[in-house]
Amino acid sequence: MLRKKSHPLSDESMNIYNKMIPKSSILREIKKYIDFNFIYEEVKNFYDPYLGRPSEDPIRLVKAELLKVMFNLRGDDELLAEISDRASFREFLDINLDEALWDRSTLVKFRKKLGSKTTDKLLSKVIDLCAKHKLIDGNHEVIDGTNVKARARILGNRDNIYVDSSNIDSKKKQI
Repeated sequence: MLRKKSHPLSDESMNIYNKMIPKSSILREIKKYIDFNFIYEEVKNFYDPYLGRPSEDPIRLVKAELLKVMFNLRGDDELLAEISDRASFREFLDINLDEALWDRSTLVKFRKKLGSKTTDKLLSKVIDLCAKHKLIDGNHEVIDGTNVKARARILGNRDNIYVDSSNIDSKKKQI
């Protein structure tokens, strides 16, 4: 059953978010300029209007996927950890400070229900709207800081293809 957002952020949560989050936050700008209500129309055929438990608001879930893309989060677990930790993420998703966060399976089931084509289409549309309003420009710098386990110590009996074993034997004799 499709559930639309049933309640806005509480005054208490908004007061705290206003003290913690800069007015110029990119997430506040996106929330201000982008109307996410088109998502309800796009996903209504995936939900039975009468049967089943009420779903998590699909706008929240699409916004969560957007956060994952924008902030290069590596998966649902990292996304949920960041939502729990960052006030700006919680405000962007309209989650009150005292509201429980959904678990990983909610995101998985949402993507599975819509399928990859629809999920990608929704995310692409949101990104296009952000670009249209000049909230994002697509220019970014990527720095690869991947830790790689290297074979720094080459052994003659193990790495014959890398070194001439006679060269290693002569070095052993010198020591």
